[in-house]
Order: sequence, then structure tokens, then C-alpha cells
Amino acid sequence: MDGIDRYRRALRGFGELVRAVPEDAWARPSPCPGWTAADVVEHVTGAQATLLALLGEGSDPIDGPGIRERWLAAEARVLAALADPTVAGRRHDTPLGPMSSSDLLAASVVEPLVHGWDLARAIGVDDALDEELAAGCLDVARRHEAVLRGPGMYGPALDVPADAAAGRALLSFLGRRP
Repeated sequence: MDGIDRYRRALRGFGELVRAVPEDAWARPSPCPGWTAADVVEHVTGAQATLLALLGEGSDPIDGPGIRERWLAAEARVLAALADPTVAGRRHDTPLGPMSSSDLLAASVVEPLVHGWDLARAIGVDDALDEELAAGCLDVARRHEAVLRGPGMYGPALDVPADAAAGRALLSFLGRRP
């Protein structure tokens, strides 16, 4: 599975969680210190606008009357962009250096995947990570650790048993307590 397919899968998984948020749960705290369920969704929605710009798909703001509607608009725009066969062949200048669209998207899976766990925890639903996506994210996170540990990003790595499943290992590497 290439980076585009991996990102599509992670994005859809996050979208399923957003669709499952009860109206009275937006203010629930998430595992991200100081962030609510709404904050997590707004953050990942904003990340989609950034991703679209990096992919060369415009920098229009993502609009909608509410949190869920903004997410749905973002998800639709990204999925439409990924359906364009010319996206795969593009190269991009990114904060991680020059990359193909596939590599950029593979590196970006961490955003909807890990914040999906944050959202699931906030709203009290199954928080199990897709183990295949988590394994790929863990490899990417280790390669780009210096960027991920930047100010306001992920916390310090926590100890995890050597035989931990990929999802647990990824969350622990990024400072989450699964």
C-alpha cells in the first residue's frame, strides 16, 4: 500500500470518529493537555488545509457552520485531491525536505491516526489503532523525530516493552499513555 492509500485509510478512520462524536461530547477533554474533542478535530481539520497547500491543491480556508461540517468539507477536499491521478507524480518541498506525494502522505498519516486515538479517548469509543498504519507511522516518526519533538508537538518518548504492538509503541514513542 502506498502513502496515498495509507493516508486515505487514516483520513477515513478519523472521519468515522468525527461522525460518531455525540453533540454533547465536543467539550470533553482529550489526552492532549488543554485540548477538548473539538480542539482535536479543529487541529486535524487545519492540518488538512496545510496538506492541501503542500500538495499544490490550493490554500483556500476550510469553511463550514460547525466543527463536524468543517471536518466533512476538509475530508471531501483531501479525498478529491487524492483521487486525481496527477497527484501521485508530483514532488513537493516540505518541512522534511523534498518528497513525492506518496512519501509526503505516508509521513502525514501520523496526524489523523494519532489524533484519532486522542478523539476516541475523549468521546469514550474504541481507541485501538490500525496496527498496519501504526507500524508505518512508527518508522516515519523515528526517522523524523527531531521535527516531531518540536515545540508544541509531541511529548517525550515513554518506555514500552520491546514486544509491544505497533499501536502501543507508536503512542508511547509520541508521549501518549495507551
